[in-house]
Amino acid sequence: MAKKEKLKGNERAAILVDLLPIELKTEVMKRLDKDEKLAVAKVMKNKMSYKNEDVQQVMLNYITYMKGSEFGSAGGQDYIYSLFKDSMSEDELKDFMNRLFNDMKIPFEDIKKRADIKPLITILQKEDPQTIAIVASYLKPIQASQLIQSLPPEKMKRVALAIAQLDQPNQDVLFEIEHEINKMLDLFVSDEKEQTDGVKALVDIINTVPRSTEKIIFSYLDEVDKPLSEEVRDRLFMFEDIAKLEPRDVETIVNEVRDDIVVAKALRGAPEEIKVLINNALAEGRRLRIADADSVLGKLRLQEVEEAQQEFSNVAKNLEKDGKIQILRGDDDVVL
Repeated sequence: MAKKEKLKGNERAAILVDLLPIELKTEVMKRLDKDEKLAVAKVMKNKMSYKNEDVQQVMLNYITYMKGSEFGSAGGQDYIYSLFKDSMSEDELKDFMNRLFNDMKIPFEDIKKRADIKPLITILQKEDPQTIAIVASYLKPIQASQLIQSLPPEKMKRVALAIAQLDQPNQDVLFEIEHEINKMLDLFVSDEKEQTDGVKALVDIINTVPRSTEKIIFSYLDEVDKPLSEEVRDRLFMFEDIAKLEPRDVETIVNEVRDDIVVAKALRGAPEEIKVLINNALAEGRRLRIADADSVLGKLRLQEVEEAQQEFSNVAKNLEKDGKIQILRGDDDVVL
């Protein structure tokens, strides 16, 4: 192609397409109508020859156009994002958008960095499937999986369909949704997190102190804040703490959990050490019944396993309260 003072539109398009990787060339050509394809193909039918000045002119026109200039309604941040999101890694795309649009912020970036998305799950439970689908599509796969699994079956189906049918939403809509969610997350954290973390810290401490110290703590909590005292007691024994029990106490717990299905579910997610302890505590006939129950359960949601394990914890706490088992904590509880 001979150098011209000003390249024609079809010539600029042909050069731009030629600069793209083959998979993007194909994608771009799919988006053109018949006349546009013909115009570009006419330039391409002969061997193309262009210089650095031509490339610079094409790229300058292209970037100006994509930044939403007066050349047309196409282009802009949404268009660029959808055009390049499948051809770059997440980090590459973020850097590319930052450079092109002066540190443009990727939607839901702060939410994706959260280690615990339980508050987000709580907030989104009441939202419509379309909103949940939009948020889920921007989360890490493991986060999106946790979100989807938390939904009621009917809503889960509708959200899955909405994700599959999702088009690239308007950037302003995305940031508005993100803004509202972040406002609710801030309220959720300020109201709940400090107390929850504090309770967990106290539970961890009580699990390691002697019984005499534990009695002093609970005596005071019962006096000044009875609901808080009950919350700490409810969380004091976890399923994983079964590993700390004597075999006879494990047997007592297992015999109290009479539902074979519950035992089978709890064993699904149990550490190997606890599986051995529980299986050793079972009579041979019941062990076989539980194995049969497990074989027909199929795949389980994590929530089902956790609920079954929580039943074990509740039984253990009640048995301890009744003096039927002993949960050892600290040096004062060592049996000689």
